[in-house]
Parts: sequence; C-alpha cells; structure tokens
Amino acid sequence: MLNSKGGGRYGDRERIAVSRRRQIGDLGERWTKSLLESAGFRAVRDLNVVRYNHPGGDYLAERGGKTYFISVKARNKYVQGGRRLNGGYNIYPEKVRAGARQYRAIPSWLTIQLDTERRSFSAYFGTIDGLRNPNAIAVPMTPRAVGLYECLAADRPDEAITSELSNQLTNSAPARITSDSRPQSPKLPRPTRPGHTLAAN
Repeated sequence: MLNSKGGGRYGDRERIAVSRRRQIGDLGERWTKSLLESAGFRAVRDLNVVRYNHPGGDYLAERGGKTYFISVKARNKYVQGGRRLNGGYNIYPEKVRAGARQYRAIPSWLTIQLDTERRSFSAYFGTIDGLRNPNAIAVPMTPRAVGLYECLAADRPDEAITSELSNQLTNSAPARITSDSRPQSPKLPRPTRPGHTLAAN
C-alpha cells in the first residue's frame, strides 16, 4: 500500500480526510457568529479575517461587560471508522491563554458537534478556567460533560450537513483474485508429427 506521497488508496483517504476537516471547519466558522449573537454576545469579531489562522483562537466577543477570546472546534460526533463517541476536542489551553492575553480577554472555547446521520449539530460554550481540568489538552465532550456547559444549539438541523462530511465512509478493499477467477488461456490442440494422428478421447 502506498503512502500519501506516493499516491494510492492511503493517499486518497488522507486527501479525503483533509478535505472533510476543512469543510467542517468552514461550516463551524459560518455558524459561530450567529450562535454567539443568539447567546447574547456582541461585537463579535472573526479574528481569522484580521490574521489568517489566528494563533490560539478564532473569535473575539463581548457579553456582560467582559471580553472573550474564543477557540472554535467543529468535529464529527463519532471517531473515524466507528460508532464510538469522539469524547474530547483538542484546544491546547496554553495557546488559548496566550492568544487571550493579547486582547486582555477571557480564554474560552466553543465546540460544535456534527451528527451527519441526523444532519444536525449541537454547540457548547465555556471558559478554559471553567473546565474541570483547565490544563487538559481537550474539552471533554461526553454526555455528562456537555450537560454542564452552556448549550448554544441542540441537535439543530442544517441542510449543509451532508453524508460527504461523515468520517464513517470506508473504501471497499479490492477483490482478491483466486485461481478460479483468473482469466484462463484458451487450450490449443497439441501439435502432431507428420504421419501421426491424435487418438480420440
């Protein structure tokens, strides 16, 4: 099997996964502003417009006289190739804190959970310091954990969520060639020497 540099099935899967993550990220960015505004945030700014791939976070927003620096993570609900829940979304809190210091803002996060089978998404908001373990790399996304977060959307349907965004799609393995399935060369009659004939079977 070839790797991503050499092409082949492995390289195709990698390209599909990268494209899928990019599409999910684009959807997350499209939803974030309206999600925050619906939750009472004001002066919502997309920091990736100010600086592409902004370090540590993606949005700046104000609510209740406080400014929040928000890292947005949109992911499939289940891990790749299985029905096991994706139980944590990596945010790297030290990077979020470093970015927040530039704006004298509260380091925060917003997670978006896509359910491609139901064509819906759920979204949650919180601060880094509000997490049970504020130094953990990931925001826990188990049912028990999300029950403690501020829910910005619950199983909200969206037609933009298509089956192409699912990470459950698998490429079927090529069929194995057996001795019975190999093409057979036609049998030619045995050559005869002059003066001889083939005996009848």
